[in-house]
Amino acid sequence: MSPIAPEAPERLDHLLRFLHSQLAADLSNAVLARRAAMGESAFIRWFKEHTGATPAIYVQQARAHHAAQLLALTDRTIEQIAADCGFPNRYYFTRVFRRHLGAGPAEYRKRQVRAGVRGTSRYILPSLLIRQKLTPSLHGRRRVRCQSEI
Repeated sequence: MSPIAPEAPERLDHLLRFLHSQLAADLSNAVLARRAAMGESAFIRWFKEHTGATPAIYVQQARAHHAAQLLALTDRTIEQIAADCGFPNRYYFTRVFRRHLGAGPAEYRKRQVRAGVRGTSRYILPSLLIRQKLTPSLHGRRRVRCQSEI
């Protein structure tokens, strides 16, 4: 494997900022590869080398965590949140959300209300920081866990 170019961290930082600011947009591998000025196969390898997850898994996780924040802090419907986070429908959103956060969106929202966290500034979004390495441990329907959770 060839060494990563010195501009890779800056390129990754720019790409992840774009990704997190455009969660409702089309964030397919092809779109992200074009944005990074790379071929699709090379981009997927490069992205996984730097983040520990494929672009598709990373995008799913970013969308699920953004949705968790919206569920905790707003009164929007689950359908609205699914659309705001780039999911085509509520049913796919629920599957992805459960895979990454361990509960469906309705159950997650109920837990936030019971915990007294909903709508307050005490809510802390599960960490999904730029350049945080993710452990690619997607087995069946289990979620990808951050290294800090291991």
